[in-house]
Amino acid sequence: PTRASGEDLKPQTRAPTRALQAALGPDIDLREWTDIKSGLARVRQDDVAAAVFDLDGKPMFLPEGFPIQPLPEPPQIRAALTSNGTEFMTDRGDTSWFCRAVALEAHSGQPDGILLIGQRWNDVENDLRTRLETAVMASLFVALFIAIAIPVVSQRYVARPLAELSDRVTRLSSDEQ
Repeated sequence: PTRASGEDLKPQTRAPTRALQAALGPDIDLREWTDIKSGLARVRQDDVAAAVFDLDGKPMFLPEGFPIQPLPEPPQIRAALTSNGTEFMTDRGDTSWFCRAVALEAHSGQPDGILLIGQRWNDVENDLRTRLETAVMASLFVALFIAIAIPVVSQRYVARPLAELSDRVTRLSSDEQ
């Protein structure tokens, strides 16, 4: 995706990350794997994937069929512990993913896991290409319409009335002589 479109779409990945971070924190603290699985399943869509990693950056809970394979390297995941989260792009085969990793804090306020959410961006690239093609076609249509409309309108509303006026002036001049 373009830089502008990517910046526009990052908040769409950040919002579910914050929501899941808040929802899963207590479940991680209590090791309620059924609730964690349920929470991650609700997020799972064709273009979004979520998983939980331990503090070493190794998978703690990886939903079945997790599409970001191979997994990001542990240092990339652990970077979420040193800041307010980390964001990175990763390519897996012919699929591009925008990933955001954030610390899941336990009740004590200490990190107890790391949440990774990835959003597939291939469809974004295809959508941008389609939008660009549509805009170019619309521009060409408008230019063609203008190229045809200007001569027709100018003939009808400018040239014809001027010709009629010229004929009247010529007749009026010849009648006076």
